[in-house]
Amino acid sequence: MTVEATLTLTAFLFAMLFLMNMGQVYRTQNYVTHGLLQTGKALAYESYHYKKSSSVNNGLQGLMSWLNLADDRTNVQVAWHNERYQEAVETAFGYCIGGTVEKADEELKRLGLKMGTASVDFSGTDKKDQNLEINAVYSVQLPFAFFGFEQVTLHSHVVCGVWE
Repeated sequence: MTVEATLTLTAFLFAMLFLMNMGQVYRTQNYVTHGLLQTGKALAYESYHYKKSSSVNNGLQGLMSWLNLADDRTNVQVAWHNERYQEAVETAFGYCIGGTVEKADEELKRLGLKMGTASVDFSGTDKKDQNLEINAVYSVQLPFAFFGFEQVTLHSHVVCGVWE
């Protein structure tokens, strides 16, 4: 009976650790994907405003950004106007996912991304035709190393229609 209990308990503990790891990965992917969708929606909506703003206004905002007098909203607009879509997404992501970059960093670190928002790589993000395509790659640290796996790398892809 002791041998059977030992084997059963060991199998049960491995199953529970596996489920806890997968739950962590699922929560993190869900949180980041939701943030990417919100970022895409916000930028797609604001693109209409950015398109309608005058070039003089964009020049002044570019100067303010260069002098570090602008806020992040202005930096997003300048990056969008200069077709640096990846930079616009990187700047807007923290605000869309947590309200502030600090809150977003705190939550992402709690979910297993070591460096918070800086852990998300947006390489390949671009505007194609009338769509903003956001690509994100990030690694989630597992709470328990399972058969030598300490982290899982996830990829997310979001496409949002741009209002122009």
